[in-house]
Parts: sequence; structure tokens; C-alpha cells
Amino acid sequence: MKNIQLFKGIVLFLFMMVLLWFLLDNVLTISALILEKDVLFLGYFNNEDTPLYLKILVIIKFFAFSLFIYGASYLIRILLIKNLTDYFNNNTFSFLFKAGKLIAISNFISFLLSFSIFFVDYKYIIYFNADSRYLSLLMIIFGFFLIVFSKVLVEGKKLKQENDLTI
Repeated sequence: MKNIQLFKGIVLFLFMMVLLWFLLDNVLTISALILEKDVLFLGYFNNEDTPLYLKILVIIKFFAFSLFIYGASYLIRILLIKNLTDYFNNNTFSFLFKAGKLIAISNFISFLLSFSIFFVDYKYIIYFNADSRYLSLLMIIFGFFLIVFSKVLVEGKKLKQENDLTI
């Protein structure tokens, strides 16, 4: 039991670090493209306005990030369950399903946004994480895995209840 608590603590810490990284990345993007601050000191914002379509892309990216954080909060709720037997209740199954759905949707939006670099001026590409397509695909797969896993757990619980009734 002590090993499980240690493992949960490590996973929770790493998860929080990833969320902090995503948060700082979005703060950087928003402050650069919407507020027109030269946060990387590259000299790109010398009294010129950021195009409107870039601001719209940043708002969509922030929306996708918000969906990801909301989905991640469901996974954190599962990690914070104290008793090991509480993992087989209906809340856990719905948390897994909701987290999978939100993570898949947010990363699908991010994946589509990664193709916007073909239409964006080269100097703004650094703010869009153009190399994150593979991570987005991996997170979409992870989201679908959570959805399937929640369905498998629901079916497993039904089978267990049927077996308990027959015995």
C-alpha cells in the first residue's frame, strides 16, 4: 500500500509539472500575440499590430488548453482517491470517460491548429509549437484509451455484480 501511495504522489507531481509547462506556454503565447509584448526579445513586435487571424488562433488555442486542463482535473480527482476499493465506483468511471473525451477533443483542436503554421508569417511560428503534432496525436490516442478503459471497467463491474448474484 505504501508503494501505491508513493507512485500516486510521483504521478501527481509529474502531472502538475506538465500542467505548469502548458500554462506557462500559453501565457507566453498570449502575452506575445495578443498583448503584443516581445517576450522572447526577438524584435518582432516593433510597433506593428498582430494580425486579427493570429489573435483568433491564439484564443482557439487557449480554449483547447482550457479543455485539456478541465479533463486533467478529472484525472487528478481519480489520483486523489484515498481508499483503493473506491476505484470501482461510478464516479471513477465517469471521471475517466469525461477526462478522455475532453483530452481527445482539446488535442484534436491543437492538432488542427498545428497546420495553421503554413498560413502564418514565419516570425510568429515560434509561438505556435509547430512541432507538437505528434504529441497531440499521442494525447488523442490517450484520450480514446481513457474512454475505452472506462467502458471496460463499467462492463467489468456489471459482470462482477452478476457473478455475485449467482453465487
